[in-house]
Amino acid sequence: MDRQAAVIEGAPGLAVELVSLSDRYGDVRSKALEWLEGGAQMVWVVQPLSRRV
Repeated sequence: MDRQAAVIEGAPGLAVELVSLSDRYGDVRSKALEWLEGGAQMVWVVQPLSRRV
């Protein structure tokens, strides 16, 4: 079966940013703001260790 990659144009309705131990708060915040400025309607920032979104 030949599969072709689908191309989706535009911003996502929901972007999810998964925070790792090496991520700094300012960097995560900047990424979330970039998603919103790019047209995403909502950004979830997931912090696995503290089990928070």
